[in-house]
Order: sequence, then structure tokens, then C-alpha cells
Amino acid sequence: MASYQVITYSITYLNLEETTTSNPTSYTIETPNITLTSPTSRTGYNFVGWFTELTGGVQVTSIPVGSTEDKILYARWEAITYTITFDIDGVETYVYVPYMENIQLVDIPAIPSKVNYDLTTPYWDTDPTTHVVTGNFTFTAIYVGNPMTVTYNTGEGSTIDPDTVAYGLTLATPASPTRNGYTFLAWYIDSELTTLYDFNDPVVSSITLYAAWQLDFYTWEIESIFLKEDLNDPNIVILDPSQPAITTTFINLYYGLERNPVQIYEGYVFDYFVYDGVEYSDIEQLIMVTGNRTGLDKIQVYYRKIILTITFAQDPDLFTTPEEAIITFKIYYNDTFLLANAPALVQPSGGLAVWDRTQFDNMKESIVVYAIYYQTGVKTVTFLDRGIIKYIASAINDLGQPILEVIGADSILWDLYRPGYKFLGWFDAETGGNKIIQGDLLFSQFPDIMTNLYAQWEQLTPFTTPTNIDITADETQIVISWDINPATINGLQPAGYEFVLNNQLITGLITVPTLSVNTYTLTLLSTNPEYVLFQELVNPGTHNLTIRALGDEDNHYHSEVSEVFEFVNESIFSGDPTEVAVYDYFIIETFEETKRYIFYTNLDYQFGLSYTFEIVTGQEFATANANTISTNGISGSFKFRMIRDGYPTVVYDALVVHDIKQFDIGSNYQNYLDAKEVGSAFLDQAVDYYVGYANEFYLDLRMVNNQGSRIPLAQTYLDYELYELVGETYQLVPEANVSSYLSFVGDNQIQLQASTVGKTLKLVVEPRYQANAMVVTPLEYIFTVNDGVNVFNNQQLKQYFADFNVSTINIHASFKAELSTEQKNSDGSPINRRPTLANPITGNAYQRFSTSIDDDQFTIEGNFMTIDGSELPFSNADSGSGTVGFAQSFEIISVQIGVFFYGVTDTSLTNNLNNNQFTMNNLIVKGNTSTPYVDFSGTAEEIEIQERLMSRNSGGYTGVMVASGSSNLNNLIIFNTVIAVTNNAFGYKTDTMPTYITMDYVKVYNSWANSLYSHGGLGFLLYNSEIGQSGGAAIHMVDTRPAVFDESYNKIFDPNPYLYLDPTTIINNWISGEEAWFKAYGMSQVALTLKSGIETGISPTGRSIINLMTDPVTGLETEKINFILLTEPSSGAKVMLPPNNTEQISGSEVKVHIGDYQVERSFDYLTSGDPRISSGQFAFPLGDYSEYSAFQALIVELMSAPYGLSAGDAQNLAQLAAFYGLTAGEVVNAYTYAQMNSVSFRTAVIATMPTHVFPEYIEILAPVPVFTSGYSIVIIQFSE
Repeated sequence: MASYQVITYSITYLNLEETTTSNPTSYTIETPNITLTSPTSRTGYNFVGWFTELTGGVQVTSIPVGSTEDKILYARWEAITYTITFDIDGVETYVYVPYMENIQLVDIPAIPSKVNYDLTTPYWDTDPTTHVVTGNFTFTAIYVGNPMTVTYNTGEGSTIDPDTVAYGLTLATPASPTRNGYTFLAWYIDSELTTLYDFNDPVVSSITLYAAWQLDFYTWEIESIFLKEDLNDPNIVILDPSQPAITTTFINLYYGLERNPVQIYEGYVFDYFVYDGVEYSDIEQLIMVTGNRTGLDKIQVYYRKIILTITFAQDPDLFTTPEEAIITFKIYYNDTFLLANAPALVQPSGGLAVWDRTQFDNMKESIVVYAIYYQTGVKTVTFLDRGIIKYIASAINDLGQPILEVIGADSILWDLYRPGYKFLGWFDAETGGNKIIQGDLLFSQFPDIMTNLYAQWEQLTPFTTPTNIDITADETQIVISWDINPATINGLQPAGYEFVLNNQLITGLITVPTLSVNTYTLTLLSTNPEYVLFQELVNPGTHNLTIRALGDEDNHYHSEVSEVFEFVNESIFSGDPTEVAVYDYFIIETFEETKRYIFYTNLDYQFGLSYTFEIVTGQEFATANANTISTNGISGSFKFRMIRDGYPTVVYDALVVHDIKQFDIGSNYQNYLDAKEVGSAFLDQAVDYYVGYANEFYLDLRMVNNQGSRIPLAQTYLDYELYELVGETYQLVPEANVSSYLSFVGDNQIQLQASTVGKTLKLVVEPRYQANAMVVTPLEYIFTVNDGVNVFNNQQLKQYFADFNVSTINIHASFKAELSTEQKNSDGSPINRRPTLANPITGNAYQRFSTSIDDDQFTIEGNFMTIDGSELPFSNADSGSGTVGFAQSFEIISVQIGVFFYGVTDTSLTNNLNNNQFTMNNLIVKGNTSTPYVDFSGTAEEIEIQERLMSRNSGGYTGVMVASGSSNLNNLIIFNTVIAVTNNAFGYKTDTMPTYITMDYVKVYNSWANSLYSHGGLGFLLYNSEIGQSGGAAIHMVDTRPAVFDESYNKIFDPNPYLYLDPTTIINNWISGEEAWFKAYGMSQVALTLKSGIETGISPTGRSIINLMTDPVTGLETEKINFILLTEPSSGAKVMLPPNNTEQISGSEVKVHIGDYQVERSFDYLTSGDPRISSGQFAFPLGDYSEYSAFQALIVELMSAPYGLSAGDAQNLAQLAAFYGLTAGEVVNAYTYAQMNSVSFRTAVIATMPTHVFPEYIEILAPVPVFTSGYSIVIIQFSE
């Protein structure tokens, strides 16, 4: 029987053009119908079908069953035609071009020219002639506008170069010009400043913009200081203890005004004043106003107490020398001189001498007291007033001729005046006696040779000081009332009044006040001409008034001036409106019968065509053009006139408020909110934000207007809601009760009440005026109140940090730390020295210093802000404290100043008693330096440049320096400092607690020298902290205090510094010993030797101190150790045994407590006989066997039953036990496991005790060549 095999035929696909097909490539006669599918897509082409020929042929769509031949099929393609668009000023034309073809020149339209765009030929944004079509594409015609020049007229402001803007484009807002004494407001298009320029408008011509300016007003604080010169030595001048300094304020000063700061004080004369560190002694010297002079920049004016002279003059002929006849005494102004201290009168022969004055009470002028000589036998009449001779009448004149008349009836002696007194006349006795009748007095009326007549006075009763002043003032009348009790004296009213209104004297009124009981009332109708004298009271605002009642000086006398009465005239708009209509972009308020429009800045308000507007007042805030009111960019009030046909013309009040487009929490308060989140930079999450009640504060708001500019808080109208935390919920404080919590004192400043201390409050704030299209979300601020002050800038922190009347500071802003001029040397470097009583001014950015205080409990609440000292100047070798003496490679500055310096003690106390406490919470302190790095693999020039930079950086700032007192540093971040925290405090509280620095949740990194440094201080207690990279040891401690011995030289007290590190504190200070800091101090070889020697010595135990890490400078893998502690021995702690002083009995010692372990090695430990000491060095883990007695006890235990090891084996296993923290049983078990399983001892410990924790630190005692007074303690962390 015949058999057949099925034939397989091929199918070949050609012209695929890099596409692929999934159709089968073979078939048989039995293959079912094959429907051909399209190949994969081809860019720029559509697939037409499969054909039997490349061109022409028959299209094949399928291969039916039963077909019997090889087939060749060709893919046929059709290029896609794309739309090419030509856009000329929005008018589009189209051509259609196949894929990968060029556009024909004939298809490219010409671009027509256009007015104001003809200096540059228009062109296509892409060249069509070279464009290969691969898809739909649009060519856009580019017109370049002709250049338009924008010129800026700044008046007297800084020059701004003209801008060139292409026609039709908008002008970019230029940088604001500056002008001394003015604040730039806005740009206007006209010199009259009526139309604000809109930077959204296209520029269509060359224009000039005009700057609008607002005059700035400044404040001067004048501190008047009163001096007192010694009466006998003019070189001795002290502060007058009877007159404290007086600070007065000059306000509303403007730039360029020349003012003299000298004032008049009774009893004092001007001496000199100090302005910008320069002394001026010319009393007429003027100072030009250039800015505010307040706080530390205030002007100090010195006055000297007036010294008066009382000269006693007698007849020179009565003395041996003429000089003896005149004797002068000095007294201070207003002092009393006793006649008993006057020189003795020399009586003439045949006559009588008396002083012409005998009373010298409360002297206020220099005087000469003359001896009056009476001739024996010549009749005289002497007129005396309170011991002062007013006149002497003699019956014989100078020619020896007789005189009949003593004085005439019209003599001024009949009309003496004395303030507050009534002259009663002349009497023949000082009190009582007979009154001399006024008229022509003759000598014949006086029988005695010498007659004295005495002036007598009656003290007038003054009116009592006016009280209970009250004022009402409006446009119809002004009514002022006041009480005088009693209202009259002897039935008589005051002769008149002196009013001082806003520093202007008003007197001599014709209008007479009415009297009811004890109340006088002055009523001035607007028709009264005297109404205008007081018309200021009608204006809204605060007015000051004093009243003085005037006596007639015959029946009564003037009163004292009343206390200042503060009259606040609130406008009708100060209260709540009776009706409010809110529209999309403006608001209308109704106050009784008065309407006020609320508009927003930088907007155009277009009303119906029937309206016409005119601006009546306040053209700087708004302009009007027909039916449109346009507001400018500043907030303020104006009046406008509304005119409509058929309606009465009405004048309305309007208020322009800022258009607040962004209403957010500011970056400062946001710092606090961020610190509340998990993962913030702080180690401890934020809980409370603190605000003090001792001065004003304000909320940190970010408000931006529709021009993208910040809106000042003082120019914003805000509404507040107050809530108090009660239990777990915030309860709304009724508006009527808010004043018992806080008050708003203007410019959105807030003054808390003392009763809120300890309370947690929430303020919800939003803009007062919110039209329908201007609504923003209210903001919440939560804070806890304390008794502290609030600071917002560098100057305030300087002031309050130094003020011992302040116990708590709350910081509310991040800002730059800056020095005042007096804190710098002439070269601009800071004064680099510790403060002393004689020289308290230093370069410490913030300094609290005293030598006479022992109860300072001072706290800074940082509120998670940043004090940025990055721009503080660097100290140099000439800045005050020189260089570090043992630095070898290059100059290293001895820095004695910090961003914060605390040094408060009472040097009069004994036994180093110090109860002062400094606490700093929740703050970032940034210095101005960094960890020293020098790439010693570079060229000599590169190394020199880096060393110079390192030397300069060594003069950076310390973060926190504590010179005396205890300190608590909580939740701080301190970085980029020479040393983060320095402790020089040596003292003890009353409870004997040492003056430690306690640090909790403190993060330190990037320190030039060390993170923590103690020199003479009593040490550090660290909890929950992180200590990062520094140039040297993370912690450097120097014991400079000698021990105390009794008379027999038995030690009774040794004030060794103490370091406590709790187990949660992390230190990552990985060094190789080849870093720049070690080379600078000549300690590289010491570090390298120590590292290699210790590593070699402990390697048999399986432990290591080395980690292999990438060096940040070289980028190479480097062996590094975690350098925890270095102690420095000091000669200051050395005590020698007298009398020979050849035997040392005490020296530098430091107590170290890390985790559960504490060691305190004696100064002579390296000669103690501890067998673990080798080659003059000691290196042993810090743990259960740190003390030799515990280590020896372990050896004995291992030699005893049940272990019974030899002495050598016991000592070897004890060594391993110490390095792994094992008991005798544990070390034997691990060693046995290691032997049985041929593994290392370390592996055996891990296998037998998988959860066991090894000792973490190794303690090293070794001499360091640069420290010559003993050995150093080094603590290094084991690497794992």
C-alpha cells in the first residue's frame, strides 16, 4: 500500500522595514485557512496590505486550506500625511506634508510686518525650510516689539538704571530704591502721584515711573547721667548717688533733622554727651537724625552737679595781707551753709561789723557776703529779709553831709515779692512788733543810732491739685470738668487756669468755668472763639491734658499741676457696626446713620455708569476716575464723594485694607510645630510653646498681598478668639472676660495679664475684613504663659540676657547673633577675653555676668528657634587672649568667648558657695566655624591655604560658656562651634551639690576642638544626648584644683571633676589621629602610637577599637577610633609635701562614670603596682573588673574549686572575662566551648551567650608629651 508524506511550504515576508509579523512562516495542504494580520506599526506609515509583488501584484488577505506552493508576500506601506500649521498672530493656515518629507518653500507663508514691531524682522520660532516632517507641527510667527525705555524718577532716592522693555511685554518689578529717612511705597505713572502703575499692563510706549515715598519717623532715647565732682578735688568725679539716671524719649524725629540732646535739669550743668562712642562737650552741638537710637544705641548725656561759691569779703585793711580778707567756700546746689562755718568777723576800731547775710538755706546761686561796717555815732536803718540785708540807709552820705530821708513812699522796698507768700510790710521785730506805715520815712522817726527793720510774710494757701478730670468732645462742643476740694479759699475761686494740651500751654481764658459743689466745668461751644484752642480733642486719638489752678497771689496761691489725664477719642468706627453688608470684593459697614466702605489694596472698583466719584481726602490711598475707584498698595482711610443724577451727593468714609492672598503661620512658630513631629531635628519632641507676660508679644503670621509682597503686622486688621485649656479641652473665653487674660495694645501687639501665668491658651486669628471672594482659613496658636519677657531680635536678647531683673526669656524668632561696636577691637575682631568687674565689655554675643549675686535662677525658653552666630567675627592672636601655648604646627587661637556666656557669682561668699542656676531649653545654637580638615596629600600651597583657614577657624565662637553657677541644658542642638559647651564653673550650692552642667537631649556636632570642655569646672552629667564629630576628643577635661589637706597633710577634700554618661547617650567621634587637629597640637604620633599599641595589645582577646571608615577628606578607607574622653593633667592641681617640696602628694584626677561603672584613678596610679600596668601604661575595659581588687578576686576564684586553674591560666581567663564582661563560670564555659569546637573565644561567647552585652569602653592611662604634669585618661569605645 502506498504512503504519502505531507509537504511543507514556506511563506516569506518582505519589505517589512524593521517591523515584525506574527503570521506563520510555513503551512501544508492540510493547514486550515490562514488570515493574515498586519505587521507591527511603522513610524510615519500606514500598512496597506500584503501583496504578491513589491509594486503592483495582487493583494493577499488569507491563504485558504488546500494551497500548495511556497509564497513570497510583500508588505505595502503608505506614508502618513501630517498637518503643518502656520500661526501668525493667532491666524492659522495649514498645509499637509507626508512623513519624512520637507516643506516646500511655496507652502511657507510670508510673515507680514506690524506697527511697533518693525525694528526686528519677524521670524518663525522654528525654521520651516529645514524641518523634516515626522508629525503634526505648528510654526509660530515671532514678533519682537520695538524697545521701549522705562525711566525711573526716584526724586531724592537712589538711582535706578533705566530698563528696556519690548513693546507689548510687561515690565518686571524693579528693585525698590532707597532713600535716607524714607520708606519706598510704590511706583506711579505721573509726577503728582495720583495713578499707581500696574506692572500687569503691557508697555506700549517709553514711560517714566515716579517713586512715592513715606517719611520715616525715628525715636531717640536720651539717658541723662548725673555726676558729682568732689568739692576739694576736681579730678574726683563720681555718679551722683542722690540722682539716678533719667531716660527721656524724643519721638517723631525724621531723617536729616538736627537735634541737640541736651536738656535742662535744675541743679546741674551740661558736661558732655556720647554719640556713637564719641564725646561731645559743646552744649550747642547738633546731631543729625539718621535712625532710631534706642536700647544699647541710646544717647548718653552727662551732667555735673552745680557747685556754688559763698565768698565772705571783709575790709582788706583789717588784715595783714589782702588775701586773708576774702575767703570762699564751695557747696552743692540746693545745699545749706551754716553761718557757724563762716570766717570770724574782724571788728574795726571805733565801729561795728556785721555780715550782710546770715541765712544760707537751699542755696541756688553763688553769692558774695560782705561785711557791713557801721560808723560809731552815725544813725543807720537796716532793712532785713530772712537774714539778708536788703538795704542800709545812713544819715550821712559819702560827702559827710546829713540826709533826712531813709526811703521814699515810692521805694521798691514797699513792694517785695516772694512766690507763695504775701508781703505784709516792714516791722521793727522779726515776728510780731510794730508795722512801719508806708510813706516817706525820716531818720528822725528812729531814735536809736542803729535800727533794724524786718520784712514779714504771710504764707498763702494754695488751691489743691485738680483731680477727676473728665472730657467730652465733639464737633458741637467741648466740655472739660475737674474737681478742686475745697473748691474755694475764703469764698474765692481761682483767678484762672493753666491748661497744657498735648504739650501746648493754654491760659488767659475769658470763658469762666461753672462751679457745682467741688466740680468746675468749662463748656466751649463751637461758636466760642476759644473752642479752637481745644479743638484737637475732637480728633480721634489719644490726648494728654494737665490743669493748674491759679491763685491771685493776694488771697490764695497756685495749685500743683494735675496728673496727666489721657483722653482717648475713639472714632465712630472704633465700635461694632450695627449692620454689615458683604459683597465679593468690598464690605459696607453701618454705624448708626453712618456708612463706611471697606476696600482692598491694589484693586479697581467699577460701579454703574450713573455713578461718579471724587476723592475728598486720603488721595495717597485711592484715586477716582469717573465711575471707578482704584486703591493703591497701602492701607489707610479716605473720604469719597458719590455723585448720582437724581440723588443727593453724599460723602462716605472708606477704609483700605490689605488684600491678604496668603494667610499662614510664620516660619518661626512653624519651627515649634515641626519640632512636635516625630523625626524632627531635636532629640526630644516639643510639648509647650512659652510666652511671657512681662512685656508685649505678637503672633508669627505670614501675610502676602496680591502683589506677592509681605504685609506688615502693624498694618493689618485682625480679629481674635481666645480659648483656655481646661482639662483636656479648650473652652472659649467670653469676649467680656478677655481683658482679664490679655489686652491688645496697638499694632496687633498683645499684653498678657499676670493672672495667666501657668495657663495654656489658644488664640484663633483671622483677618477682620473678609469679603466673599477674600475669605481665608483662621489660624491657631497655642502657648503656655510664664512670667518671662519675650524677645524677637538680637538686641532684645542682648538686653534681657544681661538684665538681672529678668529671670525668664522666651525667644520667638530665629535671628543672627551680632556684636555691638563696643564689643569689637579696632580691627573688627571680637574682644576675646573673660569679663571682669573692671572690664565687663567682651565679645560674648550674649553675656550675663556679676560678682555680687547668689540667687540668680535664670531660664531661656528657646521655643525651638535658632540663634545663628555664623556671621560673628573671628578672634585672632591680637584679639585679647593670644594663642594656645602648646600648639605646634601653626597658630591656634585661645578662645575665651561664646555665643552665650553665663558667669554669676558672689565673690564675698566663702567656701565657693554658688546657688545660681542657668537653664536653657529647646534652642538651636549655630556657631561660625567647623571641624578642622586639611588634606595633607595636596600640594604645599594647597596645604598652606587649608592650614590658614584652619587657623582662622580656631578663632570661632564657643556655643555655651558657663564660668560660674550650675547649668541645665535641655533639648538643644549646638553645632559649628570651636567647643559646643565649656564648663569653668567651680562652686557648690547650699545643699553641697556641685556646679555641674547637666545636659539632657542635647545634640552636638561639627566642633572645631571638642564637643565638651571643662577647665577648672566640676564636670558634666549627660543624659539621652548625641555627641558627634569634633577635631579632638569628644570630651576634654582638665583638673586644675588642688586637694585640701589638714595641718598634718592628711587629705580632707579633693574637688575632682566628674563626668557622667548615661547608657542612652551616643558618641560618634571617629578619628584616625592624622586629622588636622592632632597635627596642629603635635599629637598625631601620640594618637597613632596609642591606637596601634592598644589594638595590638588587645587583639588576642578578639576585641578591637578600630573601625574601617571612609575618610571625608581623602576618600580613602581609614582605620579610626571613637575618641570619647581625654583628660589633661594640670600643674594647678599638683601639691608637694613641704618643707622640701620634693614629694608630690596630690595631682590632677577625674572621676568617670559611664553606664553602670565608675572609676576614679589616683594621680599616681601608674606607679601603684597594679600588674595590669605595662610599660608605664594602663589599658583595661571599663566594667566589673575595672578595679584591681575585683580583677584579683576573679583570678582567685578561677584558681579555686570547682575550677582549680593554674595561676597563669586563671590570669589569662580573667583577662578574657574582663574584656567580655563574664563571670568565672561563664568564662570557663566559653573557653571550654572554644576548645571543643575549635572556634575563637569571641565566637564561643556569642554561641553560648547570644544576648550577652560586651563592655563598651576601654580605659587607657598614659603620659602625653604635650601635657607635662602627669598622665592622661583616654576613653575609647570598642568597635563591634
